[in-house]
Amino acid sequence: MYDFRPVSARNNHVRGLVRDRVVRFDSERARIVTEFYKKNRSIVPTIQRAMATYEVCEKMTVRVEDFEIIVGNCSREFSGATFYPEWNTGSLMWVISSIDNGQWTLLDDGLYHNPPDENQPLSISPEDLEVLREIAGYWTEDNLICATSKAWQPECFEELYNLDVTNYNKRGLPIASLPYGHFVPGHEKILNIGYGAIKKQAQDWINEHKNGLMEEVTPKYLFYRSAVMVADAGSLL
Repeated sequence: MYDFRPVSARNNHVRGLVRDRVVRFDSERARIVTEFYKKNRSIVPTIQRAMATYEVCEKMTVRVEDFEIIVGNCSREFSGATFYPEWNTGSLMWVISSIDNGQWTLLDDGLYHNPPDENQPLSISPEDLEVLREIAGYWTEDNLICATSKAWQPECFEELYNLDVTNYNKRGLPIASLPYGHFVPGHEKILNIGYGAIKKQAQDWINEHKNGLMEEVTPKYLFYRSAVMVADAGSLL
């Protein structure tokens, strides 16, 4: 029988922080990507998304906790949350409308909070809320990433919707918004050889084909070019 060791002081500390957390939304990432897409609307999507990733990695706040072994964050706050307006404007609007409808309350800590009877405590500052209001107007349907996918959405997609295999059909979202799961990077490769080696692999392919970017090679070039940018982005953090 396996004998479990006592929980370490570090793990016990992190567990307490996570169990008692109030998830705080921040607008930093949403502001960065909105400013980027406003200035770079005409770039081919494969390269555009890689450039946007670099922009976020370059400009976002990197939060480092004293107790962390592996550092990483998606927002300014511990166990915080951010927004991805380039996919769906609703990610901004539900918070804005919840506050405008009086469902969230401004408490003494200076933050808006969701109703106490909801499972997950949520909050946002008035300053971050104002940023969301300012950028929400830009993300019309034509500016979303999903607008590109609609151009090549197969006819059988409607048949899939009608089978009722996903509740996304009730929300009218295009194929690019289907819940495909989270992409998991090749952590083993990243840890063993690093972003620099990955970048070199991609750049070597580009160098080998620089005089032959025709027909089926062109999409591969876009992929490897974006891989170089994303490897650079990962190296910034």
